[in-house]
Amino acid sequence: MTFKSILVYRDRGTSAKVQLALAGKLAEDHNAQIVGLAVRQTQIYPMGFVEMIPQDVINSISAQTEEAIDALCKSFRVTRAASGVSANSEWRDATGDPAQQIAVHGRYSDLIVIRQPDPDVQSGLATELADDVVLQAGRLILVTPYTQRETEIRKRIMIAWNGSREAAHAVADAMPLLKRAASVDVQSANPDGIGDEPGADIGHFLARHGVTVEVSHT
Repeated sequence: MTFKSILVYRDRGTSAKVQLALAGKLAEDHNAQIVGLAVRQTQIYPMGFVEMIPQDVINSISAQTEEAIDALCKSFRVTRAASGVSANSEWRDATGDPAQQIAVHGRYSDLIVIRQPDPDVQSGLATELADDVVLQAGRLILVTPYTQRETEIRKRIMIAWNGSREAAHAVADAMPLLKRAASVDVQSANPDGIGDEPGADIGHFLARHGVTVEVSHT
């Protein structure tokens, strides 16, 4: 089991280059294609408001949006080339609601990589993006912290396990990452499981897949 396609949502955040470098390293490790996606967000105005906006203002806003999309595309290609990662890449841009577009494109990828918004510079809808994508995409999502500086996934991974359908789905989807980890720490919290030892069932499951795993119960 491995990743063959990784989708990276691109925006103008300060940690975007680190996010792309990390995704590129994952793509190289798994011999996967990396797909960059930018979304020009549809502007929604109150009824009758658009008619009050001069056409030159609307044209200016549209031109600025296209310049931003072009800049993201250029940054994607330049960062990919500078990283030295040889994975195949593709650039896409779309129009609409960002979460919806990420979900639509992400359904044809094995992994979606998005950034955690910086609370000091982003607010509102941007802070809800990860939650919305999780609910809509149906794919494994890697959210890179806005403080991320390293360009590799750490070799020690923790799983929060409660035996639910959602937890089982997440573990199965993340198996390519778990199998490459040096160690996996399962924190089991009142799971619905098999047997008398909480978390032992998921520990045995992971071990059968060659994962180096330790299980703790809280």
